[in-house]
Amino acid sequence: MSRGSEWGRWDLHVHTKSTAKNDQFGSISFEDYCIQLFKKALERDIKTIGITDYFSIENYKKVKKFQDEINDQAQFNDDEKKLISKILILPNMELRISPSTGAGSLINLHLIFNPSKIEAIENQILNHIQMVHGNGNKYQLNEYGLKSLGRLYLSEDQLNDQNLALKKGVEQFCIPHTELIEVFEANNNLRSEILVFVANGDNDGVSGLKSHEEILQQQQASAFSLRNSIYQLTDGLFSAKPSDHKYFLGH
Repeated sequence: MSRGSEWGRWDLHVHTKSTAKNDQFGSISFEDYCIQLFKKALERDIKTIGITDYFSIENYKKVKKFQDEINDQAQFNDDEKKLISKILILPNMELRISPSTGAGSLINLHLIFNPSKIEAIENQILNHIQMVHGNGNKYQLNEYGLKSLGRLYLSEDQLNDQNLALKKGVEQFCIPHTELIEVFEANNNLRSEILVFVANGDNDGVSGLKSHEEILQQQQASAFSLRNSIYQLTDGLFSAKPSDHKYFLGH
Protein backbone atom coordinates (compact mmCIF):
# COMPACT_ATOMS: atom_id res chain seq x y z
CA MET A 1 0.00 0.00 0.00
CA SER A 2 1.40 3.39 -0.96
CA ARG A 3 1.82 6.00 1.77
CA GLY A 4 1.97 9.75 1.59
CA SER A 5 3.93 12.20 3.71
CA GLU A 6 3.99 11.88 7.48
CA TRP A 7 4.46 14.73 9.95
CA GLY A 8 7.12 14.35 12.61
CA ARG A 9 8.44 16.72 15.23
CA TRP A 10 12.15 17.46 14.69
CA ASP A 11 14.65 19.49 16.69
CA LEU A 12 17.72 20.16 14.56
CA HIS A 13 19.55 22.50 16.93
CA VAL A 14 20.41 20.70 20.18
CA HIS A 15 23.66 21.51 21.97
CA THR A 16 25.02 18.96 24.43
CA LYS A 17 27.08 18.77 27.55
CA SER A 18 30.67 19.81 26.64
CA THR A 19 29.53 21.99 23.74
CA ALA A 20 32.45 24.13 22.57
CA LYS A 21 30.88 27.47 23.49
CA ASN A 22 28.81 28.53 26.48
CA ASP A 23 28.47 25.09 28.06
CA GLN A 24 25.98 25.68 30.89
CA PHE A 25 25.18 22.05 31.75
CA GLY A 26 27.18 22.19 34.97
CA SER A 27 28.66 19.05 36.53
CA ILE A 28 26.29 16.55 34.89
CA SER A 29 28.11 13.67 33.17
CA PHE A 30 27.71 13.11 29.44
CA GLU A 31 25.89 9.83 30.10
CA ASP A 32 23.42 11.52 32.44
CA TYR A 33 22.96 14.25 29.84
CA CYS A 34 22.06 11.60 27.23
CA ILE A 35 19.57 9.99 29.61
CA GLN A 36 17.81 13.33 30.07
CA LEU A 37 18.00 14.08 26.34
CA PHE A 38 16.18 10.90 25.36
CA LYS A 39 13.67 11.14 28.20
CA LYS A 40 12.70 14.60 26.92
CA ALA A 41 12.62 13.33 23.34
CA LEU A 42 10.18 10.58 24.34
CA GLU A 43 8.01 13.00 26.32
CA ARG A 44 7.71 15.34 23.35
CA ASP A 45 7.60 12.64 20.65
CA ILE A 46 10.71 13.94 18.86
CA LYS A 47 11.49 11.90 15.75
CA THR A 48 14.78 13.53 14.71
CA ILE A 49 17.49 15.30 16.72
CA GLY A 50 20.29 17.40 15.26
CA ILE A 51 23.22 17.19 17.70
CA THR A 52 24.90 20.55 17.28
CA ASP A 53 28.33 21.86 18.16
CA TYR A 54 30.73 24.50 16.91
CA PHE A 55 33.22 23.23 14.30
CA SER A 56 32.93 19.62 15.54
CA ILE A 57 30.76 16.51 15.40
CA GLU A 58 32.48 14.66 18.25
CA ASN A 59 29.54 15.15 20.62
CA TYR A 60 27.22 13.78 17.93
CA LYS A 61 29.38 10.63 17.89
CA LYS A 62 29.04 10.32 21.68
CA VAL A 63 25.25 10.64 21.56
CA LYS A 64 25.05 8.16 18.69
CA LYS A 65 27.17 5.68 20.65
CA PHE A 66 24.81 6.04 23.62
CA GLN A 67 21.84 5.38 21.33
CA ASP A 68 23.54 2.37 19.72
CA GLU A 69 24.08 0.91 23.20
CA ILE A 70 20.61 1.81 24.50
CA ASN A 71 19.81 -1.82 25.36
CA ASP A 72 22.50 -1.65 28.06
CA GLN A 73 20.72 1.24 29.81
CA ALA A 74 18.64 0.30 32.86
CA GLN A 75 16.96 3.73 32.99
CA PHE A 76 14.58 2.84 30.12
CA ASN A 77 12.08 0.03 29.71
CA ASP A 78 11.95 -2.18 26.62
CA ASP A 79 9.28 -0.12 24.86
CA GLU A 80 11.23 3.09 25.46
CA LYS A 81 14.41 1.48 24.15
CA LYS A 82 12.64 0.54 20.92
CA LEU A 83 11.39 4.10 20.46
CA ILE A 84 14.81 5.61 21.22
CA SER A 85 16.50 3.32 18.71
CA LYS A 86 14.18 4.67 16.01
CA ILE A 87 15.01 8.35 16.62
CA LEU A 88 17.12 9.73 13.78
CA ILE A 89 20.26 11.41 15.14
CA LEU A 90 21.93 13.86 12.76
CA PRO A 91 25.30 15.62 13.06
CA ASN A 92 24.90 19.39 12.86
CA MET A 93 28.11 21.43 12.69
CA GLU A 94 27.70 25.11 13.49
CA LEU A 95 30.08 27.47 11.69
CA ARG A 96 30.76 31.18 11.56
CA ILE A 97 31.31 32.73 8.14
CA SER A 98 32.36 36.18 7.05
CA PRO A 99 31.62 38.95 6.26
CA SER A 100 30.31 40.30 9.55
CA THR A 101 26.86 41.84 9.83
CA GLY A 102 26.09 45.43 10.70
CA ALA A 103 25.78 44.30 14.32
CA GLY A 104 29.41 43.14 14.24
CA SER A 105 28.60 39.42 14.33
CA LEU A 106 29.76 36.73 11.95
CA ILE A 107 27.02 34.90 10.07
CA ASN A 108 25.69 31.75 11.71
CA LEU A 109 25.69 28.77 9.34
CA HIS A 110 24.95 25.07 9.95
CA LEU A 111 26.03 21.95 8.06
CA ILE A 112 23.80 18.92 8.64
CA PHE A 113 25.45 15.74 7.41
CA ASN A 114 24.12 12.43 6.18
CA PRO A 115 25.22 10.22 9.12
CA SER A 116 26.01 7.29 6.82
CA LYS A 117 28.64 9.42 5.01
CA ILE A 118 30.49 10.81 8.02
CA GLU A 119 33.89 9.30 7.26
CA ALA A 120 33.90 10.57 3.67
CA ILE A 121 32.64 14.02 4.69
CA GLU A 122 35.31 14.37 7.37
CA ASN A 123 38.12 13.40 5.00
CA GLN A 124 36.96 15.03 1.77
CA ILE A 125 35.10 18.10 3.07
CA LEU A 126 36.03 19.12 6.61
CA ASN A 127 39.76 18.46 6.31
CA HIS A 128 39.83 20.71 3.23
CA ILE A 129 38.02 23.69 4.77
CA GLN A 130 40.74 26.10 5.85
CA MET A 131 40.97 29.44 7.58
CA VAL A 132 43.69 31.74 6.29
CA HIS A 133 45.15 33.58 9.27
CA GLY A 134 46.81 36.98 9.20
CA ASN A 135 50.17 35.29 9.74
CA GLY A 136 49.82 33.70 6.29
CA ASN A 137 49.27 30.17 7.60
CA LYS A 138 46.21 28.01 6.92
CA TYR A 139 44.36 26.13 9.63
CA GLN A 140 42.12 23.17 8.85
CA LEU A 141 38.66 22.57 10.23
CA ASN A 142 39.65 19.66 12.45
CA GLU A 143 40.87 19.28 16.02
CA TYR A 144 44.53 19.64 15.07
CA GLY A 145 43.88 22.79 13.03
CA LEU A 146 41.69 24.39 15.70
CA LYS A 147 44.23 23.72 18.45
CA SER A 148 47.06 25.07 16.28
CA LEU A 149 45.07 28.23 15.66
CA GLY A 150 44.15 28.54 19.33
CA ARG A 151 47.76 28.36 20.49
CA LEU A 152 48.42 31.63 18.69
CA TYR A 153 46.26 33.29 21.35
CA LEU A 154 47.75 31.58 24.41
CA SER A 155 50.54 32.72 26.67
CA GLU A 156 53.70 30.61 26.85
CA ASP A 157 52.65 28.93 30.10
CA GLN A 158 49.29 27.94 28.55
CA LEU A 159 50.59 26.28 25.39
CA ASN A 160 50.30 22.72 26.74
CA ASP A 161 46.66 23.14 27.77
CA GLN A 162 44.92 21.20 24.99
CA ASN A 163 41.38 22.10 26.05
CA LEU A 164 42.15 25.80 26.23
CA ALA A 165 43.88 25.70 22.83
CA LEU A 166 40.80 24.07 21.31
CA LYS A 167 38.49 26.60 22.96
CA LYS A 168 40.54 29.53 21.66
CA GLY A 169 40.65 28.00 18.19
CA VAL A 170 36.87 27.66 18.13
CA GLU A 171 36.54 31.30 19.21
CA GLN A 172 38.75 32.50 16.35
CA PHE A 173 37.89 30.19 13.45
CA CYS A 174 35.86 31.67 10.61
CA ILE A 175 35.85 31.36 6.85
CA PRO A 176 34.35 33.29 3.93
CA HIS A 177 31.35 31.57 2.38
CA THR A 178 33.35 31.29 -0.85
CA GLU A 179 35.64 28.79 0.90
CA LEU A 180 32.69 26.45 1.34
CA ILE A 181 31.63 26.93 -2.28
CA GLU A 182 35.11 25.97 -3.50
CA VAL A 183 35.33 22.86 -1.31
CA PHE A 184 31.84 21.74 -2.32
CA GLU A 185 32.66 22.22 -6.01
CA ALA A 186 35.84 20.16 -5.61
CA ASN A 187 33.86 17.36 -3.93
CA ASN A 188 30.59 17.55 -5.80
CA ASN A 189 29.85 13.87 -5.14
CA LEU A 190 29.26 14.69 -1.47
CA ARG A 191 27.31 17.93 -1.84
CA SER A 192 23.99 16.09 -1.84
CA GLU A 193 24.93 14.48 1.50
CA ILE A 194 25.06 17.86 3.26
CA LEU A 195 22.23 20.26 4.08
CA VAL A 196 23.33 23.87 4.56
CA PHE A 197 21.20 26.18 6.72
CA VAL A 198 21.87 29.82 7.45
CA ALA A 199 20.41 32.21 10.00
CA ASN A 200 18.44 35.07 8.47
CA GLY A 201 18.20 37.52 11.37
CA ASP A 202 19.66 41.00 11.58
CA ASN A 203 22.18 40.14 14.30
CA ASP A 204 24.03 37.03 13.08
CA GLY A 205 22.08 36.31 9.92
CA VAL A 206 22.19 37.20 6.25
CA SER A 207 19.67 40.03 6.64
CA GLY A 208 22.24 41.82 8.79
CA LEU A 209 24.30 42.42 5.66
CA LYS A 210 21.80 45.06 4.57
CA SER A 211 23.58 47.63 6.70
CA HIS A 212 26.66 47.14 4.51
CA GLU A 213 24.75 48.27 1.42
CA GLU A 214 26.15 51.80 1.36
CA ILE A 215 29.75 50.69 1.93
CA LEU A 216 29.55 48.03 -0.73
CA GLN A 217 28.04 50.40 -3.25
CA GLN A 218 30.93 52.77 -2.68
CA GLN A 219 33.23 49.86 -3.53
CA GLN A 220 31.16 49.19 -6.65
CA ALA A 221 29.90 45.90 -5.23
CA SER A 222 26.34 44.87 -4.52
CA ALA A 223 25.04 43.81 -1.11
CA PHE A 224 22.20 42.09 -2.94
CA SER A 225 24.68 39.97 -4.89
CA LEU A 226 26.54 39.05 -1.72
CA ARG A 227 23.36 38.02 0.10
CA ASN A 228 22.12 36.16 -2.95
CA SER A 229 25.40 34.26 -3.22
CA ILE A 230 25.04 33.07 0.39
CA TYR A 231 21.39 32.14 -0.13
CA GLN A 232 22.33 30.10 -3.21
CA LEU A 233 24.86 28.17 -1.12
CA THR A 234 22.19 27.12 1.37
CA ASP A 235 19.34 24.63 1.38
CA GLY A 236 17.27 26.35 4.05
CA LEU A 237 16.98 29.20 6.53
CA PHE A 238 16.67 29.47 10.28
CA SER A 239 14.03 32.10 10.90
CA ALA A 240 11.01 32.51 13.16
CA LYS A 241 9.63 35.50 11.22
CA PRO A 242 6.38 34.93 9.30
CA SER A 243 7.51 37.68 6.92
CA ASP A 244 10.59 35.60 5.97
CA HIS A 245 8.35 32.60 5.31
CA LYS A 246 6.20 34.62 2.94
CA TYR A 247 9.15 36.33 1.25
CA PHE A 248 11.07 33.16 0.42
CA LEU A 249 7.92 31.46 -0.86
CA GLY A 250 7.61 34.31 -3.32
CA HIS A 251 4.53 35.86 -1.74
